[in-house]
Amino acid sequence: MQRKNRADKLIRRLNSEKHKWMVTIRTLAQRNSTLGGDIILAAGYITLMGGFPQKDRTKCLNYWAKDIFDQGYETNKDFDFTELFGDEAKIRRWQQNQLPTDHMAITNAIILEKTTQFSMLLDP
Repeated sequence: MQRKNRADKLIRRLNSEKHKWMVTIRTLAQRNSTLGGDIILAAGYITLMGGFPQKDRTKCLNYWAKDIFDQGYETNKDFDFTELFGDEAKIRRWQQNQLPTDHMAITNAIILEKTTQFSMLLDP
């Protein structure tokens, strides 16, 4: 009887694990379908957006996303540069070393990390 109870418990746990994997697979498939457009947006962001305030960055990204879609590429509707290129552990370390926690400071730090050329950044 105890063996059957353990087996039932194991099967229930494996079933919930299967559900988590199915959700993960769907999420990754969706991300894969927008990867090309997201990389194009990210390249423009790294190259051109450093000198603009966050409001203008967002407005420009929305404009670019529409233009990229018109060219036949899909982009993630919730495109976030920090999500695409950010490393949570590294960002946490930066914040422990006094980097402000606002979105713009984090994206500026990622731009500086990912580029080899001089970057002009706006830091409010």
